[in-house]
Amino acid sequence: MAGSQNISAYLRSRFPTGRMWRCASVIAVVCQVTVLAPQQTFAQDVRVTFSFLRPGGIEPQAPLFGFEMLDAVSLGDLSLPAVKVLSTDSGTKVTNYTMALPVLSLAGLSVTPQYGEQNLGLMASSLSGLKLKSRKVSGFSLSMKRGSNAFTLMLGRLTGKKTRPVGAPSVLAFTGTLKPSARLTFAPRVLTPLGSQTRPGSAGTSVGTGVSAAVSSHVKLIGEIAGARSKRGRWAPFVVVGSVGKWSRGSVETSLRRADSAYALAGRIPSATQDQEMLKGQLRLIAGLSVTGELSTARPHARQQDDAGRLTRSLTFKLAGVGPWTFKITRKQVTDRSRDRRTDQWQFEYKGSPGERVSLSGRTSVFLSQLAADRSRVRSRLKGRVAVGGRLALTGEAEYDLFGNRAATASIGKVRVGGDIALSDRTTLHLVYSRDPKAKAARSQGIEGRISRLVSF
Repeated sequence: MAGSQNISAYLRSRFPTGRMWRCASVIAVVCQVTVLAPQQTFAQDVRVTFSFLRPGGIEPQAPLFGFEMLDAVSLGDLSLPAVKVLSTDSGTKVTNYTMALPVLSLAGLSVTPQYGEQNLGLMASSLSGLKLKSRKVSGFSLSMKRGSNAFTLMLGRLTGKKTRPVGAPSVLAFTGTLKPSARLTFAPRVLTPLGSQTRPGSAGTSVGTGVSAAVSSHVKLIGEIAGARSKRGRWAPFVVVGSVGKWSRGSVETSLRRADSAYALAGRIPSATQDQEMLKGQLRLIAGLSVTGELSTARPHARQQDDAGRLTRSLTFKLAGVGPWTFKITRKQVTDRSRDRRTDQWQFEYKGSPGERVSLSGRTSVFLSQLAADRSRVRSRLKGRVAVGGRLALTGEAEYDLFGNRAATASIGKVRVGGDIALSDRTTLHLVYSRDPKAKAARSQGIEGRISRLVSF
């Protein structure tokens, strides 16, 4: 009796629960209203994914149900988005959706209403060395364009990992694009929180503007000046100044950032890199061979450069077109001033398809600390895919670590082995076995299984 109960509990923990069926019912209704009803006008492909087997543990990785509209479709002024819906144990997540509603005419001006995710926009995000990710607002917006200038008023919520598509709006945002000339662009923005305990100028209010100036056909200057009101009543600054130059055989990028942790519209900026200076250049020597160099310094906000922070230097050689292969060799040196420690990293990457049915990619990294005899590490990663016949494809991924110290040790890291089986032209079965020795015991290994089908309406 106890054995049968254990088997039942085991199956219930790995097969979908009642929450999945409720989500499936909601999605079915949405499909009926938005896709099936006007099927004579809409032509849309939808990918439906159903997870019938999940890894063990309390927090399974695989989604219970997936629904993805691959392309946007329109009916007159109404546009339905290419949307992706995932139902997991933590709730339903909706991403990549923006629905354009019919255009309105107010006082002789055309106003475009939209509902969905919209980017607040940071001009400094085009500087690759800073790795900035601007926030999005999920909600309703009204956009107006006159000549080369455009303005948008948004009412919704700042998106994040726990943001759901439906809920009370929490922020009001205004963004604009002003082009006084063909070479100069301004992007002002204002964001203020909403609620019974907030007022204009309260904590969370953010103001700023982006500037882009084309000095010539090859060189562009980019800047961001902004501030956010913190909970302590002070203004948190965010300043970025940079330049980008692009030519036929190379490019140069420089940037300077001064940021406070309370400014959140630029994404999460680690404390150690809030103040940063960076110089990056790329040169294409011959066809297929390029060299990239980077020099950057970073430290916490308002700290002196000589007593804290890091100095990073890197040099990368990339060779493409060697048969089906592409190779990349990188040397990166990081000096931590606060700890008086230096780390050297050598990295070798390769990627290619030696045959029509085989694709391989790998990366080997060698880490050497300042005391190389005491601390060193070699980490390798290999990924591959092999097509067997026309219905089966095998995939694999493995990591291997080798630690060098007084007693050298080796270990196998994450391992994933699986296969994609084409049950029909539009239905695919995915099976994956994964093993992660660093994860909790309940999630260290498991099997994932899901079925995906492409449906046309």
